[in-house]
Amino acid sequence: MLILVFDTSTKNGTVGWVKTDDTADSMRVVDWAHTYMPAIPGHAERLLERIDFCLKSGGFTTKDVNLIVIGRGPGTFTGLRIGFSTAKALSLAHQIPLVTVSTLEMLARNAAAGGTVAALLDARRKEVYMGVYRVDGSTVPATVTALMPECVISPDGVATALAEHHIDGPVQLVGDGAVAYADKLAGLGAGAAMNTVGFDTYQAALCGVQTFQTDGPCDTALAEPLYLREPDAKKPKSPFGSAASN
Repeated sequence: MLILVFDTSTKNGTVGWVKTDDTADSMRVVDWAHTYMPAIPGHAERLLERIDFCLKSGGFTTKDVNLIVIGRGPGTFTGLRIGFSTAKALSLAHQIPLVTVSTLEMLARNAAAGGTVAALLDARRKEVYMGVYRVDGSTVPATVTALMPECVISPDGVATALAEHHIDGPVQLVGDGAVAYADKLAGLGAGAAMNTVGFDTYQAALCGVQTFQTDGPCDTALAEPLYLREPDAKKPKSPFGSAASN
């Protein structure tokens, strides 16, 4: 099986593919490729180019892809819309099943072999997107349990949220939000280094296959990103008010 993976929820774009051995009794990865770099000038200009480049590095085209796995966010509105539009277009054009995975969960999977991980993405407006997970790296893919719902929160509120969900002990803080607000989060990491791990293509592919085998593909037409909050830009109200009903 050839799995195409990409994530456009942050200012850095992730694109990769994973090839598994379909003849093995259990899922075994035989080859993979991964790119992770700033989306300059933007995802709209770079995503398709990088998908094509990445697939060609393994001698593949989109016609060879058996499953698309996309990070559903949370993250930037524009980036997520571009990612989902691209995923849907490829899925519908080539009849490729599509599944989504949590961007925050993938950060946690990439961060540690085990323990409690708080994944924090910079959400701007002095807020972070947060997901907290217990990670067990003894399995492939790693076994991950969400300890609280993913949310958008101020850095000052992180400690309170952890306490409200009875999450104590060492917590590893990861993601660009952990670094951006390191001063406000001091002490929560129990000495663990705060880092900016990226979206993990390898883990995402394995999780995507697992989801596909268990739950089947998404309804491509209805698949939507996870935004967690309202966009900054909104349609202006009509100066004429709502139309009167007859």
